[in-house]
Amino acid sequence: MSNRKGKSRNLYNLPETSKTFTLFKPLNTHWNTYARTLLNDLKLKKAVSIVDLTGCLIQVLRGRCPAYVGVSGIVIKNTKNALTVITDQNITISKRYMCICANINS
Repeated sequence: MSNRKGKSRNLYNLPETSKTFTLFKPLNTHWNTYARTLLNDLKLKKAVSIVDLTGCLIQVLRGRCPAYVGVSGIVIKNTKNALTVITDQNITISKRYMCICANINS
């Protein structure tokens, strides 16, 4: 199925009732395993450039919008220009002018 057909069928939008932090916690557990495996197999610089952030627990360290600084949550959608992060409030954060910290649990 093409991306255009998927968008027209509304496949990429999650219902608001299914956007809870506890529902996405197992995704973060799987992401930690994925990231550790990737970091063990590749050099750090290459691994950081290709890692998929969906499922990652992040915290915004710096950014153009001061309201997002300090926000932490699990990335549920990663697009070209934005991250959708699940917190107690579902927010979309622009990737531009933003510095994030990703946490890999050991």
